[in-house]
Amino acid sequence: AVRRGVVIGDRYVLSDQSGTLYGVSISTGQVVWEFATNNTRNENSQPVAAGENVLFSGSAELVSLRASDGKLNNRVELGSDRAHLFGQNAAYSSAGVLLPADRGVQVLDPASLETKMVIEATGSSSMSPAVFGDKMVIVSASGELFIVDIASGSVSASIITDAVQPLGQAVVIVGNKGFFGDRRGNVFAVDLAAAQLICQKSISGSGGVFQDAVVGAGRVFVLGGRTLYAFDANSGQESFTVNGATGAPALQGDRLLVPKGNKLLVMSAANGTLEKEIDLPAVSNTGVTVSPKGIFVGAADGSALQVRLE
Repeated sequence: AVRRGVVIGDRYVLSDQSGTLYGVSISTGQVVWEFATNNTRNENSQPVAAGENVLFSGSAELVSLRASDGKLNNRVELGSDRAHLFGQNAAYSSAGVLLPADRGVQVLDPASLETKMVIEATGSSSMSPAVFGDKMVIVSASGELFIVDIASGSVSASIITDAVQPLGQAVVIVGNKGFFGDRRGNVFAVDLAAAQLICQKSISGSGGVFQDAVVGAGRVFVLGGRTLYAFDANSGQESFTVNGATGAPALQGDRLLVPKGNKLLVMSAANGTLEKEIDLPAVSNTGVTVSPKGIFVGAADGSALQVRLE
């Protein structure tokens, strides 16, 4: 099975369970390069765009490759203190690569991948960092959200929440608002500019939230287990649910795209009305990737699928 991919230029880059990265030509649909990493077994990690390069971290190492041809830029070993086992990912900013570790976040030189600075003020976290202008946003294991100036490493503001061990995901930022969930199935909305909690919603029986929220069309979409929950982005009121989802959704304008087995559901993001179902040649168990280059999903049989809605 493949994991959720990322589009960089004419390449759709994705990884599989063995930790191998693949670069697929969007123009031809052919695999033009592959690169085997030491990140085996890969259950949760996915590639991250870094300009014209791609970053991939996991249980053993962080690699940086040129997305166009898979050429290795650099690789560094990740010891037990900064290995990513539960879906954590590095993030790319103008100040460098942000690598989450057991104690804080390390800022790495984007070329050498050597550590330039360690931001320890955020404490222990199992989340991925998010970039907010020249700042970084991350939530600690105890539920405190930190807004950190990346250049200096100093905390600009923090927000106390009731979150319990947010895992893997990053805070999704839209405008000045941030959205995230925790392992108990709570979903939080925060105002990053005012450093205030906006609202909190509990998804009972979801088994926890472990993937990034999707935000748009006035809605926040959160995958809990095999149910997709849609909330009003302002009030936090539940709008609708989609049962049987097998991967994370994506938005294309005002349409919501949800993988459900061997079908891709195309729905109204506003109210969940089903517009059409697109048959897929294999079961999709990864998230949907939407880019100006097209719509892509990964499948359980290891194939990468490009989907046309019209």
